Amino acid sequence: MSLLSFRSPSSSTAGVAGLDAGAYVTDGTRLFRVVQRLDPLRGAAAAVLEDCLTLELRSYGAADLWEMGVRLVRPTSN
Repeated sequence: MSLLSFRSPSSSTAGVAGLDAGAYVTDGTRLFRVVQRLDPLRGAAAAVLEDCLTLELRSYGAADLWEMGVRLVRPTSN
């Protein structure tokens, strides 16, 4: 079950709820830090993610995030 809610990736305002800068997400294999959430009203309905292993930055569209099946990583409490 995905912890992020997606709109249709074909929508011009497609996006991800809860994908704020500083959050961590995973596709089940890799860990990413959300560097910047991009504004769907400016035609960039997604986010810039940093791969926590390689430190590579990449912009992902809403369809990319949907296909990857990313989900929010929540810290555990002690």
